[in-house]
Amino acid sequence: MVFAIDDINREQTILPNISLGFLIYDTCLWTRKAIESSMRMLTGEQRPILNYQCRSQSPLTAVIGEESSTVSMAVARLLGIYRYPQVSYYSTSPLLNNKHEFPSFFRTIPSDDSQAIGMAKLVEHFGWTWVGILSNEDDYGRLGSQSLKEELLKYGICVAFHESLPTDPSSIKNTRIVETILLHYMKTVRFKNKMGEEIYFDRHGSPPAAYDIINWHREAGNVIRYAKVSYFSTSPLLDNKYEFPSFFRTIPSDDSQAQGLAQLVVHFGWTWVGIVSNEDDYGRLGSQSLKEQLLKYGVCFAFHESIPIEPSIIKINLIVKTIGVRFKNRMGEEIFFDKYGSPPAAYDIVNWQHEPDGIIRYVKVGSFEKREPRGQELNVNKSALWWTKQGKEVQ
Repeated sequence: MVFAIDDINREQTILPNISLGFLIYDTCLWTRKAIESSMRMLTGEQRPILNYQCRSQSPLTAVIGEESSTVSMAVARLLGIYRYPQVSYYSTSPLLNNKHEFPSFFRTIPSDDSQAIGMAKLVEHFGWTWVGILSNEDDYGRLGSQSLKEELLKYGICVAFHESLPTDPSSIKNTRIVETILLHYMKTVRFKNKMGEEIYFDRHGSPPAAYDIINWHREAGNVIRYAKVSYFSTSPLLDNKYEFPSFFRTIPSDDSQAQGLAQLVVHFGWTWVGIVSNEDDYGRLGSQSLKEQLLKYGVCFAFHESIPIEPSIIKINLIVKTIGVRFKNRMGEEIFFDKYGSPPAAYDIVNWQHEPDGIIRYVKVGSFEKREPRGQELNVNKSALWWTKQGKEVQ
């Protein structure tokens, strides 16, 4: 960062008659230290008191950082209150696109949403229709794989399995992942209860879904009556057999509820719907599952609004205007921020090529550029690709 600031100060065409200074704190990738450092920069005091300033140096213009998306979110919530611009060079989480929560956050690296779009286009380019997903067992892997699934669904590509690689590898877990990839199934318990209903558990430990469709109607005296109350509710997060390996339930997951709602929409022939959900994790996860199911049937959603948990909160949809920065760097690349405060995505497609002597070469075989016109973003040199054993075709 020091090199970049010195370079800007030397180049008079960038900020003529203005010299930038800097104050650097090492956060050690620790959220608490990042918040403490931000408060010191805001107040000018080593023992900061919020909303109080006593500084001898020039006023604070912006904050550069952080590397980790989690730490950046914590800092962005604080800086957003005072509308100080924050620019991250490495935080890629799509959650940072939320300009209501992070109004003054920007970054010089694309969001992971763009990476998912590029990967889905690459899969579609090769004509693959049935793929598996492996991701890290953390927030980064969970959000990235979720975005990838959504993009794959847009192309009608099926996901055969999704496995999360453990942060701390263990032979037992890795063996189970390999078995899942090879077999795609697990043994289930199956029996009939006293009412003659067949009971079994799927691979997530949930029973088959059964819901009643309720028609609410108003009678005389403003009494609302409904035919029957069906008991259901459990988070899809409990489907995670890594976190909850011995968990089972006798009521279906909310994912099944989303499937039922989507099929009901299709049954009535609706092709354009809106979604209203609670403003909490339950509503967020449920509406996300419903969107995925609707996309499978080609149903479009016109809007998605979240109802605030506290009814006294008035939710206002704001059109956030980001800083209108647009320029070309020394390599001739145009730099600007989109409505989410992210730059245009640009990725190299790299092929790992295993030579006969055991050396692995990293060869650029294509690119994905969001700056290019629609339909021309992906460029792949198939002749330069090696698959297995130096072959030119997928084995």
